[in-house]
Amino acid sequence: MIIVLFCVFALGSPVEPVDSNVYHEGAQALINGTPLYHFAPGHLLFTYPPFAALILSWMAPMTEHGAWLVMTALSCATVTLSCQRASRLGLLPTAPIGKARRVAFHLPCWAIALVILNPFWETIAKGQINIILMAVCLLGLTTDRRFWGGFAIGLCGGCKLTPLALGLPALRRHDWAHLAGMATGFLASIAIGWLLLPGTSQEYWTDLMWDTGRVGGLDYPANASVNGVLWRHCPTTVRSALWVLLGLAVIVAGWLLLPRHLDEARRSDDLVTTVAVSATVMLLISPVSWNHHWVWLPFIAVWAARVLPRRLSIVMTCLAAPVALAGPLYLARIIALPLGYDPLSPAVAWTGDILPVLALVVLVGALVTRRSSAQSSYL
Repeated sequence: MIIVLFCVFALGSPVEPVDSNVYHEGAQALINGTPLYHFAPGHLLFTYPPFAALILSWMAPMTEHGAWLVMTALSCATVTLSCQRASRLGLLPTAPIGKARRVAFHLPCWAIALVILNPFWETIAKGQINIILMAVCLLGLTTDRRFWGGFAIGLCGGCKLTPLALGLPALRRHDWAHLAGMATGFLASIAIGWLLLPGTSQEYWTDLMWDTGRVGGLDYPANASVNGVLWRHCPTTVRSALWVLLGLAVIVAGWLLLPRHLDEARRSDDLVTTVAVSATVMLLISPVSWNHHWVWLPFIAVWAARVLPRRLSIVMTCLAAPVALAGPLYLARIIALPLGYDPLSPAVAWTGDILPVLALVVLVGALVTRRSSAQSSYL
C-alpha cells in the first residue's frame, strides 16, 4: 500500500513542492551557517522553530527533488500506519469481519480514501510535514503510555507550535503524567535548539514567533481558521476582539465535550471524541490553519456522524465534500473562472470559510445533542 501511494504521487503530482523546498532551503541555511529566517527576496520564509530545522537538516546534502521524494515516502508510510492504528482503535469505522481480512480490506480502502481528500493529497504534493506530525500526535493521544504520549506531542509542538493545543484532553482528565510529558518534550526541543543554535533560537522565541504575517496573508482563502474567516469579512477595529472571544468559546465548547476520563466500556467512543474535539479546537483557534493542515478531517467527520442527527450529518457532508476534495483555492478557481472572476477575489473567498464554519456548527450541534440527551436521561 505504501509503495502504491508513493508511486502515484512520485510519478503524477502536478503541484510544485513549495513546502519541501522551503525545508530544503532552511536545512541548507542551517548547514552553511547563513540566517535561517531571512531567505533571499522572492522566496517563501522558513517559519518553524529552530528545532524543526535541526530535524530537517538531513535534507541539506540532497537535491530539492530528492528531499521531496523522501518526504513523499514518509507521508505515504505514515498515512498507511495511521489508518492501521485508527481502524484498530475504532477511530475509523470498519466492517465486522475477521481480523486478518479486516486489515487486508480496510487498510487500503481507508488509505486511498484519505489521500483523495485535499488536505492529504496537497500535503503530500507540496512535501508538507502535516501528515507525519498528525501520525505522531495521533499516537500520543491514543497510547496508554501517558508520559511518553505527551512527550511525543510536546516534541511535535517544538517543530510546529499548534500541536500544543492537543493538551486540552489531558487537562480535562487531570492527566498530569501526559501534561508533564508534553512540557518535558516541548522544553527539551527548545533546549536542544538553544544549545545548538543560540542566536537563531533567541531571534525566534523572542521576536519571530509572534509575527504571524510571516506565514502568509491571514485573509488568504486557504486560511481555514476562525481567524481567517474574521480577516476576510470583519473590519480591523473588531477583528482581534472577536477572535479572542470566539477562540475562548471554542475552547470552552471543546472542554465541555471532552470526556472527563477514558471509560473502558466505551473506550472507542471516548477516543474518537478525544481526537476529533481536540483537533477541531486546535484548527479553529490557530491564527493560521491552511487547508492542508486539516489532515484531521476524517476523524472529525466520523465523530460528527456519531454525535449529530442523521439528516444534519448528511447535509453537513454534502456541504463539506467539495472543499474537502478540491480545497478552498481550487474550488474558488472552479467557481470563479467560468464567471470571469479572479479566484482570489472576495466574491469567492467564502470557499475558505466552509470548513471552519461547519466545524463550529458541529461543536454547537454536539453540545445541543449532549444537553438534550442529558435531559432525556434525567427525565
